[in-house]
Amino acid sequence: MDRNRNMLFALGIVVMGITGTQAADQAATSKDRWEVTLAPYVFGASLSGDMVVRGRGAEIDLSSSDILDNLEFGFMGMGMARKGNWGFAGDIIYMELGVTSDMPPADIDPTLGVLTFQGIRRLSKYADLTFGGRWSHLDGRISFKPPINVDVKHTKDWVDPVAGIVLRTPEDHRWHATLIADVGGFGVGSDFTWQVFPSAGVDLTQRVSLEFGWRLLDTKYETGSGSDRFEYDTRLQGPVMGLAFKL
Repeated sequence: MDRNRNMLFALGIVVMGITGTQAADQAATSKDRWEVTLAPYVFGASLSGDMVVRGRGAEIDLSSSDILDNLEFGFMGMGMARKGNWGFAGDIIYMELGVTSDMPPADIDPTLGVLTFQGIRRLSKYADLTFGGRWSHLDGRISFKPPINVDVKHTKDWVDPVAGIVLRTPEDHRWHATLIADVGGFGVGSDFTWQVFPSAGVDLTQRVSLEFGWRLLDTKYETGSGSDRFEYDTRLQGPVMGLAFKL
């Protein structure tokens, strides 16, 4: 809990500091047309943590190569539309995995879907405030090997309120960098979730850029007790590379 409070406090300090520059930049950011960006990407993710389905738990420890080896289907992408100081953004991660746990011996088949939808408010030419929700879908199945010989399956969906900031370098440079950070959950859906996503890119043309970075998404969700207990306490992280298209 101390770690969570420290992260919230730090995020609040950054937002308050940036807000002080808003008035000076208002005039420079007014535009009359919508700006739309779509960015499909490849996420070389690793997944670590613990998963409990119907009271029975297993440890998950997958490197990015393990996920690629066990990935049955996956899709990732981001999109953003903005006009003047306001806008909205969406982000989706969907993975179907088939993996093996050594402690205890078990086959784990999780299907993970994460959809984030946020409103955007420009604070300055260097920063935005984001606010919205993150829907998580987890279809978890654990097939324990002998001597346990138990097969358990459970599906959970939950929605977390999230708020954060986006920091960026000036838009008139060929090379650019962005930092996305948000926190959420607060016991509404998950106990706590947070994300950090630094990236850098280079313009290939006036409308296309190559983007690369590192994404970390940490989620702690638990519900129920005893034989009905469900827990998903994991960290999804890894390198990201993709193309951004300005429409």
